[in-house]
Amino acid sequence: MAIPSDGLKGLESADPGGLELDGQRAALQAFHSAVSSPAYAKILVEAGLDPRKVDTMAAFESLVPVLSKEQLFGRFSPLELCREGRFDRAAAILPSSGHGNSFSFGLHTREELDAGAAMTDLMMEHVLRACSRKTLIINSYPMGVQVRSKVATANTGSNVKVAFDVVRTFKGCFEQMILIGMPLFIKHLLEAGVRADLDWGSVNASLVTGGENCPENLRRYFCELIGIEPDKIVDRLVGSSMGLGEIDLNLFHETRETINITLEAVADPALRADLFGDVEACPRLFLYYPSRTHLETLPVEGRPWGELVITNADPQAAIPLIRYRTGDRARIIPHRRLAELAEKRGLEPPALRLPAVAVYGRNSSAKLPSGEVYPEMIQEALFSPPLCPFFTGYFRAWEDAGALRVDVELALNCASDPALEDKLTAFLRRYLPQSTAVKFKLWNWGKFPYLNNYEQKFPYLG
Repeated sequence: MAIPSDGLKGLESADPGGLELDGQRAALQAFHSAVSSPAYAKILVEAGLDPRKVDTMAAFESLVPVLSKEQLFGRFSPLELCREGRFDRAAAILPSSGHGNSFSFGLHTREELDAGAAMTDLMMEHVLRACSRKTLIINSYPMGVQVRSKVATANTGSNVKVAFDVVRTFKGCFEQMILIGMPLFIKHLLEAGVRADLDWGSVNASLVTGGENCPENLRRYFCELIGIEPDKIVDRLVGSSMGLGEIDLNLFHETRETINITLEAVADPALRADLFGDVEACPRLFLYYPSRTHLETLPVEGRPWGELVITNADPQAAIPLIRYRTGDRARIIPHRRLAELAEKRGLEPPALRLPAVAVYGRNSSAKLPSGEVYPEMIQEALFSPPLCPFFTGYFRAWEDAGALRVDVELALNCASDPALEDKLTAFLRRYLPQSTAVKFKLWNWGKFPYLNNYEQKFPYLG
């Protein structure tokens, strides 16, 4: 099959500043074309903004309104949201993932779908040579979500038996298999495979997780299950990608270099502080394509991150998204800054000369007297190396009389005991704000009182 080598070579030799300027110009063009959407035109009128005044990036960032899911999808019909109020170009509809209380969707034209598939292939080729090698993608995303690619793909959904049947039937037919899915189902699938004597190394399995955060401790556990060393990446890896259903499933992705930089930041507090600020757990470090999505962060006082705002830079997108709140905490790192920090420590900078975005997780938190507790903090504790096999990863946390209450589901055939509880307490203290009072209850597998069927994103906060 054709390899998107021209795109890769161009990104490896491009001027990083030039790529960012191209992205800014694309964002401005997308803004001016967005006025053909009846909904967006109405929003600008209500804001008292004449689009002609937005002729520079400074004007764009100071004048153009920042919009939420509720202000768009909760208010306007699909026809109003579409350019020229036309629905006839729609080729696919992607429902929202389940975060939040309001419904949103992606409405994609055939051209958008083809462009998204090309970007997926470019990413897969760069990270795993998926186009150059005989590769099978096993897509375990739920809700009928498809990974669009020219690479051979088996859409198994979140079904362990079907995934096993595919792996066993096609073992030996491909040089590698890439398992794609949400982190907790991938954990469930890999562990079930080990119990069934399925050797993930024998099929050269790599993993790409998405849909929600994959903590660094969980990455290490995945590496153990498929038989690779996380700090010695050769031709297999455990990586992550991130998308937005309203635009595309794969907008940002890790590379071998960003994974190695993150691993170094885990061990080196000084590098971690330089890259991510004062945090105990490292966020995901992704590359993104500025000519495809223009990113901004809105400052949050006292935090190393800001609120992520995205602009779809495609001027022909079916539904324009301009300065759209994603609901994530993030920090943008220019390529030159990332390369400088990497080279100082003898690490390879990303070969693709793209800017990076560190994504810390969702904005939602449990607010306690000791500080805000984010689900990602609890995840890092649950997935710490000695604990990870004992838990499914599902938990529900909430504030209760100034303390943090957490219900946690034990893994299959695991039981609670004082030693396990003591270890969990110690790791929670490591990742939570100091002086946080914690009360947790461990539930046996199958008795967890919240719906967790791997078919949708789980609400970790109650």
